[in-house]
This record gives sequence, structure tokens and C-alpha cells, in this order.
Amino acid sequence: MFLTEKIADRGIALPLHGHLTDDEMHFIVQTAKDSSINVGAGTAIYL
Repeated sequence: MFLTEKIADRGIALPLHGHLTDDEMHFIVQTAKDSSINVGAGTAIYL
């Protein structure tokens, strides 16, 4: 496997633009946090 493929397997694309509402930002952050819990050692994010 190439290095770029390894990096791509760990990448995430987040919606980002100037018109996100507070509720949408909260949903994005909460979803990222929820999906990162218990996904291997040390991978949880803290936003």
C-alpha cells in the first residue's frame, strides 16, 4: 500500500463554509466526536 493510500484511509472531509448555522456546527462536531470513540488506541478526538 502506498503512503498516500494510508493517509487517505485516515482522512476526513468536513463541511466548511461561511453559512453554517450554530446547530449545523454542533451536529458536525458531535457526530465527529461520537464516531471517533473507541476506534483504536488514542484515536478519539476532543473538540
